[in-house]
Amino acid sequence: MHEPTALCRGCARTIPEIAGWSKSDDEDRIRLLNLLPQRRALLAAHGALATEPPRG
Repeated sequence: MHEPTALCRGCARTIPEIAGWSKSDDEDRIRLLNLLPQRRALLAAHGALATEPPRG
């Protein structure tokens, strides 16, 4: 987890979103999936994406 944003470095979801995924309906999942590109960009701006090497 990336503490400043509270997002997972791999999937860009919060802990409550990860925990509730299996109980979410399709509408909620689609809503969340639509947020991921912005969240991944935020993590990338922090140098915190799991696919990127950590900054300094």
